[in-house]
Amino acid sequence: MGHVPKVRIVQAGNGPTGIELQCGRAHIDLAHLGEAYVLDEDGMHERLGVESSGRDFVCYSPWVKTGVVIDNIDDADPIESWVICSRRPDRLVESLKTHTPSR
Repeated sequence: MGHVPKVRIVQAGNGPTGIELQCGRAHIDLAHLGEAYVLDEDGMHERLGVESSGRDFVCYSPWVKTGVVIDNIDDADPIESWVICSRRPDRLVESLKTHTPSR
């Protein structure tokens, strides 16, 4: 079985908030993230299929059917959004809202 990246929100880095979303070795300061949306199984399937973009960062686990899409609002970053598989997408969205001062 392959390695599943750990997704977490941690106090790290020297970005504007000092709090980062980490997915495996990828990380972004929460100040650069906009709205987060829960994706059910159908929404996740469409987002990774017909609605996919070459400008998305995707943290994918084939056995996890739900997830979250998070807008990237950093104009200097070519990534449009983060698409993250999660068995508890509601919990991830709520955690992002709790830790981001502008929300």
